[in-house]
Formats: sequence, C-alpha cells, structure tokens
Amino acid sequence: MNQCALPDPRICSREELFRCVVEGFDDAHFVARVVNDDLIIDYANARAAEFAGSSRDAVIGKRTSELDPRAVTGEVFQVATRVVASGVPAYGECVTSSGVWLDYRVVPIANGVVVSLRDCSDSHVLRAAMKQLKEAVLIIAVQELRVLFANDAFSALTGASPTVGMTVEALLGEMGVPEASSALVIEQLRSPPGSGVIELASRTITWRSSCVREPGGEVSSCLLLLQDVTEERRREAERGRLEASGRKSVLEWWRTFDAIESPILLLDVHGRVKRLNRAAQELSGRRYSANLEQHVQTLGAGEPWASAAALVAEVITSRMSAAAQVRQRATESTWDLSVSYVSEVGTAHEEEARVLVVVRDVTRTTELQESL
Repeated sequence: MNQCALPDPRICSREELFRCVVEGFDDAHFVARVVNDDLIIDYANARAAEFAGSSRDAVIGKRTSELDPRAVTGEVFQVATRVVASGVPAYGECVTSSGVWLDYRVVPIANGVVVSLRDCSDSHVLRAAMKQLKEAVLIIAVQELRVLFANDAFSALTGASPTVGMTVEALLGEMGVPEASSALVIEQLRSPPGSGVIELASRTITWRSSCVREPGGEVSSCLLLLQDVTEERRREAERGRLEASGRKSVLEWWRTFDAIESPILLLDVHGRVKRLNRAAQELSGRRYSANLEQHVQTLGAGEPWASAAALVAEVITSRMSAAAQVRQRATESTWDLSVSYVSEVGTAHEEEARVLVVVRDVTRTTELQESL
C-alpha cells in the first residue's frame, strides 16, 4: 500500500494484517477513506482489481467515481458514502452495467469504509428460480443472522416483507413472533441444520434449515423451507376431539353416533362390525343389517376399507390408537382414518372391548391445500 494511502504510521501494522488476511480471498475488498466529501481507494486486493477492470496500481489512489462503471456499479459506492455519514453498516445486492450480480457489504471504519463484493451471478439465477417456487424459502447469513433472500411465497405465508440485510430479529418482529419465541428461533438458527415451529396469531409454521457451504467447507449461510401446518394441526385437534367424543358415546349411548356426520364403526376385537352410524352405512352402500357381524374388510372394495382393515388389525394387536390418510384413486377421494381401542375401566374380559373406527372425508381440504 503506497505511502499516500497510509499517512498515519500507527495503523500501518493493522493495515498490513488486514492485507495479509484478505489478499487471497475470492471476495473483492476495497478500503476507502473520505477526502473532501469524496471516497478515495486506499487498498484493493487482487480480486477487487478484477472487479474494477484494472490493475491494482491503477485502482489505488483513485476516487470511487473514477472506477469503470461497467465493472463496479456506482450504487455500491453511493451506499458507501451513506455509510460514512451514518456509521451504520449496509448490505445488499446489485447488478453492474455488464450484467454481473454482486452481493455487497459496506462496514464503517475510522474516516472511511471497507467495501466487500462477491460475484453472486450463479446464485442469483438460482434465486430467480426459487422466486417461482410455491414453497416459502428464506436464505440467511449464519454469522450475522441477516436476510440474503426471500421469495414471494415467504411473504405470502408470513405477511412480512424482508429486505436484503434485514436482521432475522427484525424479520421475526415484523412477522409478529413473540419476543421469547423469537429468541429461541434465533438461537436455533445459529447452528444449522435444524428445524422448529413458529406460532403466529392465526397460523402455525414449521421450518427446517440446511447448510450452504463455501468451497472451503465452512458454513456461510443457511436455507430455510417453511410450511403452513395450521390446517394439519387443526385436523389433528379435531380428530382428537372426535375420538374423545366417540369414546364417550361408546361408553354412554351407542345410538348417538347417528348424529355425527363422519362415518363411525364399532367393531369387536376380531374386527367384526357390531354397530355403525348412518354415515358409515351410506359409505358402505349396503343396508344397516347387512353390515352387522361382517369383517370390516368386507364392507367395500378398495379404499378406505382396505386401509381401515389394516389399521384395525394393528390396533387389536397393540391396543394403541393408529391413524392414516389414504386416497381412493378411482374417485380421487381422500380419507383420514382413526382407529382406537376402547375398553371400559374395570372390564376384565377382552371380548367386551371394542375398536372404534372413524372415517373423515378430507378431499375438499386436500384439494384446497394442493391448489395454493
């Protein structure tokens, strides 16, 4: 670095250390100082000289406004001027007049700034493709926990409008995540890969992260995929309530089942139908009496009866509840199946136990989810 660029000998050792550290980096690094309301380049590593479209000697000592705009966009150094004035670091993405996309970082130092640039043209193409995805995608810098990218699906899911350089803490605040939950999510994001749940006022979102590594192997950022599981949680809660309601009805009064819209069957421990409600009778397509004492697998061909029979066999063996979702391809119908083992407290004989089968038609809900 020339003498004019480093007039203060007290900082020479630190400048030399900085130069040794960043000289071989693939990222471009400029050090610029303020002179008469202008920025003059004091240092540029080899990669920075390439970005500037010139030799290093030709770059050092120049005003930033004199650099070739086709190689280094003037926007970056306009940002640098604002950083000098505000003292607040800036992060972002821009494109040069020659079509090269750059990630930039501008950090204030005494009487100047350090400007770091990275060619992100390849990742920009990837991000453009991710913008079209229906899945919500967020990419963050792990070390600083700042936003690098978010697609439109992320904004639609969370109601937030993240910008490049925005802190994850600020983003979670905009999403309406409570402070305590926000602190937990931030801690989890510091060590990808991982997964978690974000509870918002009107929806539940799950996320999972994967590492993005540099050529040297270090983790520089992480990619998060987010999914709205509000409806799934609602269905689980509804299924739980329905099972509880069914158990109570089994033990109190069997005929109340006819008031439930979902098909419900009561089987013995051998899988034979002892009772069924009106909805189950209609689904079987047979008279009520024709279903009694018949094994559940004989109630109809295909789904949902084939899967229901398999779950019943599993529950009879384990005496534990089981559930599944199945699709009947012929009619394009989707069913949630829930099977529970029911025995009255104090009942000693296994033959007195019952198996409760609940069948819910979720075709419409599934179609709506798949259309989003």
